[in-house]
Amino acid sequence: MIHSRKILLFLAVAVIGFLIVPNLVFAATKFQLIPDCALGKYNAQRNIYEQEKAPPLSCVEEMLINIAQMILAVSGAIALLMFIYGGFLWMTAAGNPGKVQSGTKIMIGTVIGLVIIFAANLAITAVRNVLVGQGLGASQTQTK
Repeated sequence: MIHSRKILLFLAVAVIGFLIVPNLVFAATKFQLIPDCALGKYNAQRNIYEQEKAPPLSCVEEMLINIAQMILAVSGAIALLMFIYGGFLWMTAAGNPGKVQSGTKIMIGTVIGLVIIFAANLAITAVRNVLVGQGLGASQTQTK
């Protein structure tokens, strides 16, 4: 009985932590999906954003980058939860080889998923740098 209460308390604290920490991170980075260049100028009298002309194509690029960053952040949080779940199964197996194997499979699958996600992020960054004209390497500055 005491063991199950400790587990429930740990899970409650973990869930609350996972709900609070992303809000703090996004508040610190001022994350917004739609970039400022697409919103236009704010009209305080009418309480709306007004746009005189269509936003440039770079705004679409910024929005796609924001979406990719959001997906990367959410997938990282999900991967952390899966690591915790797999480790929990593994540690509470009590000698049951089926639970140990299940926890191991979950953690190996999570690592494979993270590798795929980071490879996709690397590919997106490389394609963006090539399209912008920076090339695949680091940006270089000329000195006189």
